[in-house]
Amino acid sequence: METQSQPGSRSQRMQYRVAGARGLGGAMIFFAGLLLTFGIIGMVIQTLLFYVGAPIWTGLVYLVTGILGVVSSHRNTKCLVISLLIMSCLSVLMTLCGITTAAIAIDGEHWNYHAGSVGCYYDWSTGHNSCNGIEIARFTFDAGNLLFALVELGLSIATISVCSYTLCKGCCGGEGGSSCCGNGNTGNAYQTMHEVGQGGRLVPLQNFANLNYAPAHSTGHAPSYVISSPIPPQHGDVQQGMAAGAGDQAMALAHAQQQQQKTEPQPQQGASPDAHAQPGYVSPPPGYNQA
Repeated sequence: METQSQPGSRSQRMQYRVAGARGLGGAMIFFAGLLLTFGIIGMVIQTLLFYVGAPIWTGLVYLVTGILGVVSSHRNTKCLVISLLIMSCLSVLMTLCGITTAAIAIDGEHWNYHAGSVGCYYDWSTGHNSCNGIEIARFTFDAGNLLFALVELGLSIATISVCSYTLCKGCCGGEGGSSCCGNGNTGNAYQTMHEVGQGGRLVPLQNFANLNYAPAHSTGHAPSYVISSPIPPQHGDVQQGMAAGAGDQAMALAHAQQQQQKTEPQPQQGASPDAHAQPGYVSPPPGYNQA
């Protein structure tokens, strides 16, 4: 998965975490070792296509791919992920060659005329090899090479899938399991106070950037205060606690002014004290100039 460093850290480099890279790489290394072992033994007993050495060079390719998979689980760089993807594609081609040579060897092993380590020879009078039991061993190692090549094919395809997903559509995951996808949460925290309606009830409102004051035009509604404060993620819980304290103070001020308006006598019909104000002027809330 693709991970981006948090702001304020020393490195802002993107990190590419391939899911299951360590397990896939370890499995490739294990089966590569088996292929190398079977290839060496096959050269000793001289299987049908031992001179091709398919288990040897295919095993070396799998070994390099597995090492890259293990290293990419520790160093989450894009270069390693691309290298692992390229080697996995090459491993698929090598696997197809290994499957082909192993299948041909199994099919034509009874025509094998190589002497081997025990003096095996083909008896034309009987139409069979005279190998003193080595023919069964040759079939066994050819079948093992075929089986290991099939397993490596599955591992290579799985590695290609996870590498392609990481490079193309990977979602970033931060420390502690938190997610920060590109179209998801931006990391800013908000705390919003709601409007104080009739009877002291809270009416949900949209978020506002500043502290807004709505003057009361009737006795049934109290002035409302809406506060919203973006909290940068790097300051942690300290600023969140400060924002929460400021919200409580604003809420207490709104309730105090509501109670004050209920006790004050209503002005008579006539000229408003703010009649001389310009259009669009909003008078300050009651008690605004009080100490």
